[in-house]
Amino acid sequence: MRSNPNNTDRIKVGDHTILFKRGKKWHTEYYDGGQQYRKSLKTTSLKQAKTLAIRIDADITSGDLRRPRKAWRIDETMQDYMQHLRVDRRRRPSTLKRYAAILERFEGFARQKGVTKLRQIRVSLLREYRAWRESSVAPLTLHQESTIAKQLLNFAVDDERTERNPFKRLKLTKPKPRPQPVFTAVDVEAILAEAREPWRSIFTVLAYTGLRIAFEGVYFCGNAELRGHWLHVRA
Repeated sequence: MRSNPNNTDRIKVGDHTILFKRGKKWHTEYYDGGQQYRKSLKTTSLKQAKTLAIRIDADITSGDLRRPRKAWRIDETMQDYMQHLRVDRRRRPSTLKRYAAILERFEGFARQKGVTKLRQIRVSLLREYRAWRESSVAPLTLHQESTIAKQLLNFAVDDERTERNPFKRLKLTKPKPRPQPVFTAVDVEAILAEAREPWRSIFTVLAYTGLRIAFEGVYFCGNAELRGHWLHVRA
């Protein structure tokens, strides 16, 4: 029986598992708790793949497959997730810094609630976190933080550190972004009139090419004060 024109035969192992090849590596497919799973066995050897598939099949039969053998902590899972983003997903340093800050805040909140292990997490924890952050951040920021918390739990499930992601039940609606402030043509002329070099040339290029730059800190150009704005021109 062929799974597709490019793949090797699908091989039934035990009562629950099927082996198939993707590229050079063997993968397994199985159902557990009514849900379908596919995972790489990380081997090119059919013999070793069958051995691993037999173990999975036995764990499904006994119910042990969904029971992690270690009570994983949230903080150590968070550190491993960050390493996964850096090494496997090749995230930018700025993205990693933002993720780390959000996850550290979430882990600290959970710890204050007495939740330190993945198996202790309930969907109510994310609801409480959102209620705590709602008054201090914009709706879009709150949505991003909640999504990253859900991604952490997805990683934990994929890495077999926990049986399920309780946050999956919480449906998050992405809010519409708020209109961002822009400088008018009159604003730009006023800024250029007060600016000194090299800032006048930099501001001119930004204003009349549509390029963007992020300013860190506060810069004073005469009476023009720029606080971390994007420099846009609006006709």
